Amino acid sequence: GVARRASALLESSLEAASLDSVDKVYDEFTATMRHVVLFKWLDHVGESELSSIRQGLSLLPDEIPQVVNYFYGSDLGLKQVRMDSDFDFAIVADFDNYKDYQVYRSHDAHTAFTMKFLKPAIKDRAAVQFLL
Repeated sequence: GVARRASALLESSLEAASLDSVDKVYDEFTATMRHVVLFKWLDHVGESELSSIRQGLSLLPDEIPQVVNYFYGSDLGLKQVRMDSDFDFAIVADFDNYKDYQVYRSHDAHTAFTMKFLKPAIKDRAAVQFLL
């Protein structure tokens, strides 16, 4: 539908745009945006650190009103048939638009939480953002 065409237009626009103009291209779209982050933890990360991470994550949506939906949790540890390895933890956040995501990304509460709890625990990280 319309959202799929807008997403395709956005992707083609982004391919043609320089990195400096990405913000301008996204500003033209008001579609809901999803941010997904996956983490692999360092070997020393235990239940105490994970409890602090979960507690901190539970506070972020109240501190950053631009967050529409916020989900997080540990991998279930299900056996995979493929040879790749799973990540340990995921965060999924929804925003009304790209500008709201920018506010979240640079918000003092998000930055402080990341520096205090996530940075010391991360072995590997992957992220993706897309329009819903």
